[in-house]
Amino acid sequence: MIWYHLFIPIIWINGVASSQVVQQAPAELVKPVNDEVKLMCTHKITHCNTILWYQRSKGETALKLIGYMYYKHSNVEPSFRHQFSLSGDGESTAYLHILSLKHPEHSADYFGAARALCSFAEAQFGAGTKLTVLETNLTVTPPTVKVLGASDKECLDRNNKKLPNKTLVCVASDFYPDHVNVFWQVDGEVVNNGVTTDRAARRTGGTYHITSRLRVPFKLWYSPHRNFTCTVSFFDGNNTVYRSSWISGAEAPQIQRERYLRISCNAKLSYTVLIAKSCIYGVFVILLVWKFQGSSERQNK
Repeated sequence: MIWYHLFIPIIWINGVASSQVVQQAPAELVKPVNDEVKLMCTHKITHCNTILWYQRSKGETALKLIGYMYYKHSNVEPSFRHQFSLSGDGESTAYLHILSLKHPEHSADYFGAARALCSFAEAQFGAGTKLTVLETNLTVTPPTVKVLGASDKECLDRNNKKLPNKTLVCVASDFYPDHVNVFWQVDGEVVNNGVTTDRAARRTGGTYHITSRLRVPFKLWYSPHRNFTCTVSFFDGNNTVYRSSWISGAEAPQIQRERYLRISCNAKLSYTVLIAKSCIYGVFVILLVWKFQGSSERQNK
């Protein structure tokens, strides 16, 4: 099977495309040093006889092949044989065993993938497992969350044109490890449009921080009754805990209110003038019809 390794780059060079037909568990793990880990990958794809396991180290994009189960035969790459072992059946379910969490590089993302051994077809990947090996000198700590309101200066672009949106910023800080997800709500409803979140948390010293931004329409922000909430879910190794912060919409600046009143008054005046013109036009049409009918009656006589 030595020639098989020639085809491995075909699988992961295209990236990790998650498949619904390949299931992987657990999704997240937070473990202390010297613990053991067992990850599972399962599929029900006809003619797939191989399950492969990959590692993606933190801060990297490339996947490294750990090994594969071909039917019930396991093969672990030489550089990983002292750290990992495989078991199970490539036709259905295979397990990745991390023998002892002593290496810093064990904190990584792990992906299982199913495919036929000698096929050129792309592998079907699971959603992945995020594993963090806890550092002995650090304590698991949930995030502190704060929402920052839109800046009053965020009104004009470089061409002095009014911007259509305002930006709210959510900052989650001082947490460890980096097992977090961020989502926004407006008046209790989850929103996705206009949301931009950092791709990964950044580390400063022994803790992490992450930011997320929500772009909201200009008029929506200047609605004091609106509530904008940022919630961060944090996995502490046993449970998922939630931390939230919220902010209400702002009062429109005085100049905005005066402008609004001026526009409203002008609109009402324009509407009144339009109605008056319509009434005059209607009277004019009635007079014309009446005059035309009178002329027709005199000619008939």
